[in-house]
Amino acid sequence: MALVLDGYFDESERTEISEPLSVAGYIFKPTAYKAFCRDWKRMLESGPTPTTHFHMTNLYARDYEYKGWTADERADYLKRAVAASRNRKFCSISVLFSQSAFERLAPPLWRFEYSSMYSAACQMVLRTTAFWMDAHKVYLPIAYAFESGHRFWPEADEILAGIGQFPEARRDYRYRTHLALDKQHSYGLQAADMLAWIFGRLEAGVPQNQTMSKFAPIIMSLVADDSDRYQLLHLKEDGLRQFFADNAGGPNRRVVNLEKTRKFHR
Repeated sequence: MALVLDGYFDESERTEISEPLSVAGYIFKPTAYKAFCRDWKRMLESGPTPTTHFHMTNLYARDYEYKGWTADERADYLKRAVAASRNRKFCSISVLFSQSAFERLAPPLWRFEYSSMYSAACQMVLRTTAFWMDAHKVYLPIAYAFESGHRFWPEADEILAGIGQFPEARRDYRYRTHLALDKQHSYGLQAADMLAWIFGRLEAGVPQNQTMSKFAPIIMSLVADDSDRYQLLHLKEDGLRQFFADNAGGPNRRVVNLEKTRKFHR
């Protein structure tokens, strides 16, 4: 049986500045993912009190399970999470859109023909992953997992299922299957939560406070001397203009439209 890679992706949405939406995550080889899960489980047990799961927003805000933890204790916990992800991943993918720019520059009928910004980002995760895989001459299929519960997930699910019906798209995107998982029960999605939060936070701006002064060096260590294992698609003004020009028409459009995918669900 052919080896199948595992991909885990989560989203982070922010309300500051341009309201960035980041969908990011990790691709793992199966054996490396098992080792990652062992490392992640040890990390969850490493704080002042054991935690049920990792949640970056709450860790930064010192909320819920992290209430009462010092900045140093939370930074040490984050350091362990970064090490587990960095050491075990095969590669890492991030797609980021500015909501304000996306809504301003999108063609008038984009939302109806091609879906929400979130659904477009999920689809571009596959495209961006394939770009990295092509560059590194990796041809293994991938099972893509996304966090369940997003308000536009049914739409994204519909589009990804449609992609699975096109042999050329399956091959290009290394698509084997996709599914939605509960983040509380998936270590891979918890690591993706960390990554999506980091890229969204960097886009919105880094605050000057005690917590961030402790977190910032750890965040920077995530990609230090390892940039070849990251593929980022972070589109701003000019990049979004080109994105819409490439995808909103013509025979080589990259984003699959809703009507094309929905015929497989009738």
